[in-house]
Amino acid sequence: DTDLAAAKNSSVPINSGFPADILDKEDVTTILSKNNVCHSALLPSQARYDGIVTGTGNKVGYNQMGYDLGLSMSEVNTLSGKTIQSLPLVYDPDQRQQCEMQLEIDYKDRFYVMGNAGWFQTTLPNNAEVEAFRQTKKKSEPTEGLLMMCMVACDWGRCATGYTNPDDDLNMNGTGTLFIEVDGKPVIGTKKIGTCHFLEGKDGLKWGPGVDGRGQYELKIKLEKENSFMQISSLIVW
Repeated sequence: DTDLAAAKNSSVPINSGFPADILDKEDVTTILSKNNVCHSALLPSQARYDGIVTGTGNKVGYNQMGYDLGLSMSEVNTLSGKTIQSLPLVYDPDQRQQCEMQLEIDYKDRFYVMGNAGWFQTTLPNNAEVEAFRQTKKKSEPTEGLLMMCMVACDWGRCATGYTNPDDDLNMNGTGTLFIEVDGKPVIGTKKIGTCHFLEGKDGLKWGPGVDGRGQYELKIKLEKENSFMQISSLIVW
């Protein structure tokens, strides 16, 4: 606890590693010293094994079978034809070992957005994540409202046809096929660092205290382009 307090109260290093033209000192301070919740599809993850990411409470042991898998890639076509639906967790069965004892545990599961399938929505952090990571007195800091979307890295940098990043065709000024909203307000730009993108609104990178001031954010995504998709590895809130 002493070390944690010292880290939170320390000054931001001059060379923080974050590009100065992307993040100002206040944002870097938030990232380095404030609490965050990472809503991630990637494995291994205790939050996945405990059913926190999915919000089901389906708790299994570390790297034990029976955790929430989500939809198979072969089932993503069932996502079409709906006006609005929950952002689905999706896995690729071809990546899974068919062994009695699991020797591989690293998997690029993802949250999936399908083109021309309407709006996909999720709450960040979800109620299970709030209870697990923010309910104690020490974790009750106010939310700063920074939101980051990290994409699944394409193998060897070669992405499949239709793979869409947040900055590829974001709707701005009435043009673009990708629509992203936070609490009903449009995302008008992103600040990219590696495969991750800070979501930017008309007032900058910070989105305020969230729905009803409770530090949760309603994220909606719609991709209006045939044969296109998004594969999101993690969504992070500060």
